[in-house]
Amino acid sequence: MKMRIKRCLCAVFALAMLLCLFPETEAEAATDSITIYVGESLQMYMGQPLTKVSSSNSKAVSAKREEPDHIYATITGVKPGTSTVTCKTKKKTSKIKVTVKKLDMPVTAAFKTESDEVMFSIQNKSQKLYEVLEFEYTIVDKDGNVASEGSRRLTDVFPKTTTYACVYVGEKSIDSIDLSACSAKVTRLFNQSANTYKIVSSKVKVTSKTTTEDSDAVSCDLYLNNTTDKFVYLDYDIYVYDKSNKLIGVVKPANADHYLNAKEQKYAYNDAFISKKFFKKYHHFKIVVNSYYVIN
Repeated sequence: MKMRIKRCLCAVFALAMLLCLFPETEAEAATDSITIYVGESLQMYMGQPLTKVSSSNSKAVSAKREEPDHIYATITGVKPGTSTVTCKTKKKTSKIKVTVKKLDMPVTAAFKTESDEVMFSIQNKSQKLYEVLEFEYTIVDKDGNVASEGSRRLTDVFPKTTTYACVYVGEKSIDSIDLSACSAKVTRLFNQSANTYKIVSSKVKVTSKTTTEDSDAVSCDLYLNNTTDKFVYLDYDIYVYDKSNKLIGVVKPANADHYLNAKEQKYAYNDAFISKKFFKKYHHFKIVVNSYYVIN
C-alpha cells in the first residue's frame, strides 16, 4: 500500500516536471543532464507511449521502454562513463545526457544481535534518497565456511545516513560467525522517477509518551509533530542500547510509516515495543526519524 501511494504521488510530480522539461512540440527538446551511479536505475514517466528508447553508449548506460504501455523509460548505470539517452514518441524526441559514477556505498557486517542475527550497516554517502536498495551478502564462520548467503531489499534509504538491516543466522551458528570475514555489496538502486526529495528529518518530531516498562518489555505511545508547512512522509526506527550506550539492535515498528499534513500533530498509540526476550542487555532506546517531502 505504501509503495502504491508513493508511486502515484511520484507519477503526478514526475508528469508535472516532465511537461515542463519536454514541451508538447514536434521539435527536438533541449538535452537535459543527470548523474547516476553504477547499479542505479531511474524509471521516468514520459506521459505518452514511447516508440523508441536508446543509449548512445550501452556499455555505460542501458535504456529501455517498460512494458506493457511503454509510457515509462528506465535507464540504468552499468559502468562509469557517459551516454546520451534518446526517448522518442510520435510527437517529440527528448535527449538526456547521463553521467555514471562509481558507487561508494559500503555495506558492513556491523555486529551480532541477541536475536541470533548479523546486523549489516549500509552507508549512503550520496545526496540521494533511494526508494529501493538491494544488497547481496555472504556470512562466514571462523573456519571459513559460508553459513548464509542471499540478498536483502530495503525501501527509503535516506542520503547521508547509515541504515541497518538484519539477517537471521540461528542460535547454533551465531557464535561461530566471523564478522570480519563476512562480505556484502549493493547490487541495485532504484527510484520511480526523477523527483527531488527535500529531507526534513530534523523538523518532523517523534517523541515517546506514556512509556510502560516491566520485566518482559518496554512499550510506549509516540507523538508525531510535523513542524513544516509541507505534506510529508516519515518513518522511524527504534535504536536499542545497552548500559554502556552500545547499539545492540534496531527495531522497525509495524506502523512506522506515516503521512502528515502541514503542521499536523497526532498520536501513534503503542507504536514502540521492545521485547526484553530479544534484548536482554536493554538499557535505553532512541527514536531515529527520517522524513521528506517532494519538491514539484
